[in-house]
Amino acid sequence: MSSIIRPTAAQQTRRFVVLAAALFAPIVGYGQMLLGWGQSPAEFSADGDQTLRVAGYAFTIWGLIYTWLIAYGVWQVLPRTGESDLLSRMGWPSVAGMVGIGLWVIASAADQDAATSC
Repeated sequence: MSSIIRPTAAQQTRRFVVLAAALFAPIVGYGQMLLGWGQSPAEFSADGDQTLRVAGYAFTIWGLIYTWLIAYGVWQVLPRTGESDLLSRMGWPSVAGMVGIGLWVIASAADQDAATSC
């Protein structure tokens, strides 16, 4: 029988920051579309270089991605989720990635090509 390793206060803080970042990305993404702020995903796609254009409907995959990000964030803060080396190592990079997603949506909606291209 294994026991759950309870997170310290600092680890618990990291977990709540992960949850906040997991919520930030979809709130920004769907908020941008619902409020009609800036370019829609289809407009962003149409505005791209002809050789790299992505079909506007391809952005619908983000619904599934956002669902899994939220599930990951919620799982982090559940009392039954013990602390592990993997959670510790992946927490802050996860936050950076999810905040980056939200910032990319903001940049693409604002038509900031330099901030949205690789």
